Amino acid sequence: MKQKRVMIFAIRQLKAFTLIELILVVVILSVLSTLAVPRLAHFYDTLQLRGFTSDLSSLAQYLQAEAISRAGVYSLTYDEEHAFFRARLKVDDEFRDISGRWGRKFLIPPGITVSGQPPEVSEILFYPDGSSDTATIYFENKYGARISLSIQGSTGQIKVH
Repeated sequence: MKQKRVMIFAIRQLKAFTLIELILVVVILSVLSTLAVPRLAHFYDTLQLRGFTSDLSSLAQYLQAEAISRAGVYSLTYDEEHAFFRARLKVDDEFRDISGRWGRKFLIPPGITVSGQPPEVSEILFYPDGSSDTATIYFENKYGARISLSIQGSTGQIKVH
């Protein structure tokens, strides 16, 4: 009987973790999270850059299609001071903001810088014949990831690189 009690006591001791084991697990998890957090931040910023560039490419394709179907001149306008892009329609020699889903301001996410080729690109026009102004817009995040949006003038082809 005494031997049975000793075995039960030994089994109960094996079921619990010691304080040292718990501290060791916490230390390992904190080291792993310290290594993983910067990579996750980099991943998130790159994902945000890709998403924004994709949205802007879709907007450019929409403006091109609208220019053709509605026989109007549309503009993709960059407001450097307030850090956003927006879509505009030429009405009576004046550009006006369009309404609806595509008429909103496409805010540039924090940490993304914008540059262009030519450098002073602030407006890209889309014409009823399917052509557009030629421009390349570069987007770069703080980790150096870079994506470009190229619009070919004569063909109106829109590419994301």
